Amino acid sequence: MVKDDKKIKILFVVESFSTGVYSISHDIACNIDPRRFEVRIIHSLRPDSPASYKEDFAATGVSLSYVAMNGPLNLIKSIRLIRNIIDEYKPDVIHLHSSMAGAVGRIAAKGHHKGLLLYTPHGFSFLKEDSSMIKRLAFRTAEKLLAFLFGGTILAISRDEYNRAKTLTHHVEMISNFIDLTKIPISSTIKENTVVISGRISNQKNPLLFNEIALALAHISFIWVGDGPLKEALQAPNITITGYVERAKALEIVSQATLYLQTSLWEGLSVSILEAMAMKKAVVASNIEANKELVKEGITGYLCSTDSSADFVTKIELLLDDDKKREACGNAGLEVVKEHYDLPIAIKAYEEIYYRGTL
Repeated sequence: MVKDDKKIKILFVVESFSTGVYSISHDIACNIDPRRFEVRIIHSLRPDSPASYKEDFAATGVSLSYVAMNGPLNLIKSIRLIRNIIDEYKPDVIHLHSSMAGAVGRIAAKGHHKGLLLYTPHGFSFLKEDSSMIKRLAFRTAEKLLAFLFGGTILAISRDEYNRAKTLTHHVEMISNFIDLTKIPISSTIKENTVVISGRISNQKNPLLFNEIALALAHISFIWVGDGPLKEALQAPNITITGYVERAKALEIVSQATLYLQTSLWEGLSVSILEAMAMKKAVVASNIEANKELVKEGITGYLCSTDSSADFVTKIELLLDDDKKREACGNAGLEVVKEHYDLPIAIKAYEEIYYRGTL
């Protein structure tokens, strides 16, 4: 048992140090009680990692260690470096964020860590619909083998992720994704007939479908907050691509839009949708399992099939034409976030599980 006067030492390993995974791991590390917990983060970097990430942690007491994990050539080296940090830091709890970190972190911890080992996929790799069936099967088999051979508890971020994790191992718990409502702006200046999405322009976010919808609604302004390898797919003349912007600027742009659109093919549990709901935006989103947890049909927005751009167009037009309905959906979305997805709720749950793991 950890003594009352000793801080619980937590080691995060985060490969996907960007977008939603970054914001979630940052907010956990920086908001758990510093009198009870000490946090160190091993992280990789991506092109869309925040340029200000060092400043984001500077005043928090959280220490950062860079280890390249994003590539097969770095695999053995990253395992060795992570293992060295485990041996030096001697954490009570290791929490792995994203699939690659889940792999290298569990291998590194084997025989070098006897405390609580947690793994949060933030969306399993075998859900990637842009991968072949063989590759997805290989990802799923790898997840099952890693759980069997290297142990740990999968800490899911949604009911959908929880249910999928239960097919891999019996050691599964859940704490839903969350946002910090105190950091979310609600703009009094709304740009009429403006539809926005926020995220990396990649296959996951389905930019081809977004472009189809924009072409069908030529009189509407569409904004993609972000950048990415598939930005050339966004050819409609009424689409504006912001490129990578700082988080505060991204939130400001979303807060001024009329409604939020999300066309993703798969998600863990979308932080961007949670943020939009907190800004009282009605949401039109793809009808995937993770989105069903957030978007209640006709209450907080609408869910549409990714096979039908016409379905999205119809729902967007409905909400843009009906101010009262759009406002009601926005207000309902904010209440859902307040009740289930606000930061203090999640932080309490994380503190409890981290503490329980040291007993």
